[in-house]
Amino acid sequence: MPSHHYYIPRYALSYATSLMSISIITMEFWQILSFVVLAIPYGSSVETETIKGTIYSDNEFIFYVNGKEIARDDFPTILGHNAMNVSFSVENGKDLVLAIEAIDWASNDTGLEFDNRCIGSGGLRAMFSNGVVTNSSWVCKTHTYGPLNWKKCFGAQTVRNQSLQLHLACLQPDTPPLVGCTTRTTPKPEGWTSLNFDDSHWEYALEYDARDVGYGKPPTGCSEPRAYISSDVDSNGVNATCPQNLDWGKANFIWRPDRDLDNTILCRYVLRLEDSTLSFSLSYITILVGLIASFVHNLK
Repeated sequence: MPSHHYYIPRYALSYATSLMSISIITMEFWQILSFVVLAIPYGSSVETETIKGTIYSDNEFIFYVNGKEIARDDFPTILGHNAMNVSFSVENGKDLVLAIEAIDWASNDTGLEFDNRCIGSGGLRAMFSNGVVTNSSWVCKTHTYGPLNWKKCFGAQTVRNQSLQLHLACLQPDTPPLVGCTTRTTPKPEGWTSLNFDDSHWEYALEYDARDVGYGKPPTGCSEPRAYISSDVDSNGVNATCPQNLDWGKANFIWRPDRDLDNTILCRYVLRLEDSTLSFSLSYITILVGLIASFVHNLK
């Protein structure tokens, strides 16, 4: 996962250390030096930034930032092809983790949806105002998978295409619901939404073509009879929007290797930033080094 590293130039502080051994240092110098050092913003104040974003999941999602739930897409009356606008505040310069539980509408018992008549497929797409977008740099893990024996429980008439996708394969209306389908559930790791969680054993997400995922093919969601309108608001007060009306920029669809059978997945993205409590402002370091150099010059 991408990270940004910032290093404090140690030579700047080494000058000050060396000067402490000089016996001819005036009180005036130390007064000025103390003023500059105290002026350095060493975590003395906390500034926050509001980040806005848009998330689409086929069909639902729960969104977390640094372990805190921010929003969930659980509209009860629409078809599940809506995007949602989200916003959250973070401390400037602090590392953060974005975590999303993406949920395809599938029974945890059978792995099927729509009254056990269909095998659906998932897709996740998100973009944020700080530049973070969904792509293959996210890491994901499968929570629920199934049906395990889809050929047997769903019927021999269902054959995967060359891309190994069933693409919302459904039984005929007069066919009774299937029986004998089973799933596998892997427990959610404790603290998986937190910044310090070790996700080194998770796999990178796979990117998918927008023409094959979610609203890129029927049903579109916005054109369905039960579709939402832009004023729809969920229980958290977060607005829904039509995903096909948005410019997603570089945000790609992601999911686990099997969009049909990986029904609920957990995804994370860690953004490493400069920690303001551990680094000096370069502008203040420049002033400090200039002051020390000027003083050394006056000693000569």
